[in-house]
Amino acid sequence: MDEPTASLGPEDVARLHEVIRELRGSGHAVIYVSHDLDAVLDICDAVTVLREGEVVQRRPTGEWTKKALIKAMLGGVEPRSARSVTTPRTARTVALRVRGLRAPGVQLDALDIEVGEIVGIAGLVGSGRTRLLRALAGALPVQEGLCEIGGKPRSLPRTPVGAWRMGIAMAPEDRKDQGLVLDQSAAWNIALGDFSRASGRGPVTLPRIVAGVRSAASTMSFAASRLRVPAGTLSGGNQQKLMLARLMNRPVSVLLLDEPTRGIDIGAKSHVFTALREIAESGRSVIWSSSEIEEVLAHSDRILVVAGGRVIDELPPHASPHDVLTRIFDFQRTADVRATDGGSAP
Repeated sequence: MDEPTASLGPEDVARLHEVIRELRGSGHAVIYVSHDLDAVLDICDAVTVLREGEVVQRRPTGEWTKKALIKAMLGGVEPRSARSVTTPRTARTVALRVRGLRAPGVQLDALDIEVGEIVGIAGLVGSGRTRLLRALAGALPVQEGLCEIGGKPRSLPRTPVGAWRMGIAMAPEDRKDQGLVLDQSAAWNIALGDFSRASGRGPVTLPRIVAGVRSAASTMSFAASRLRVPAGTLSGGNQQKLMLARLMNRPVSVLLLDEPTRGIDIGAKSHVFTALREIAESGRSVIWSSSEIEEVLAHSDRILVVAGGRVIDELPPHASPHDVLTRIFDFQRTADVRATDGGSAP
């Protein structure tokens, strides 16, 4: 089973683990591949750590702790925390202001994002996190709404190209089908959509593209020696770095990231979180979404709780996963009551 819990909520994960235990009890062997270390420690009898295609360690599960697993995966190097490089934000300038956004499955009354701020979106599967980001990125039909970016009033973007011209760009959740052209080189994918910026005034050639995107790749800790390698041959972590490098290679001020750590290992996650903080400190703003609530809480300046396609609450970074889930379940309970009474959800 390859990343079987990537799109599942807690209840579904628990049910899957029950099924796996039943399979084991009936004599089946299961190979379980996952970056969810808690799930690995919960379900497996033995754990093998791979790094760069080679076996690093193999032990019975009882001999592992989560900290030991992470250390083995990183080759003995402790992961950096994005918060460890945080510096106090003094600017309070609004980078993006949204009012009255209406789109299919999305209803956002008001949202202000400050310059240099990282705003996390937390919600369960099907909550509307992705639809909200796609609406802001012009990838979902917007029915109504206004925005200001850089202090200039605008209509909300109707296309991704329109959003990019306004200074908003998105890295989608589905890297392989929506984010990358897998048979093209890593450098080509970083330059995608803005080849003139990458290649300068001359003809668009691979050597020119490689030279033009080298700095953006370095910002994401992507090895320059792999810029000519086809994107489809890279790991999920390196593919994610390509999409972030592409955003960094563009003159955009607001970055929208949907599930940027899904399906990547703990080392790549550390690079992504550090990159988020460095992007914010460079004066850009980040709105990002993840089904991993603990990650959102640990690596955001504030958290928007989303359910039913709406922002139902805002929490500070020191909130707990329990706080998030309580807000969501309270909202769902109220919505169910109103639906039963013949009213509308709040």
